[in-house]
Amino acid sequence: MWPDVVSHPGRLRPGAVGRRPDARCCARATVSGFHDRAAQIGVILGPDAVAEALRQAPVKSPEFEGTGADGGLRWEIESNDCEADLVPKASPAQGSGAVRYAIAEVGRCR
Repeated sequence: MWPDVVSHPGRLRPGAVGRRPDARCCARATVSGFHDRAAQIGVILGPDAVAEALRQAPVKSPEFEGTGADGGLRWEIESNDCEADLVPKASPAQGSGAVRYAIAEVGRCR
């Protein structure tokens, strides 16, 4: 539940708890680097295509490889048996919200 924020963010109108904040007064903050990277990791570990690429083996480690020439992010995920390259695609944030990610490419197990 959101407190009702009046003209000053952080101040509550008496009895107004439970209403959404006024969008004009309270912009969402940009996500920190830690939380952005955590969102990327969550996306690369979720899809069935990634589990299939790793032959359903347990994940040993995800590793950020950097940014490619096209500006796309590059990850490598490793299991006990193999490694696969992943490319998450960023979707622009709405306003000042967090960037959302989806898997654009899953490499073969090598």
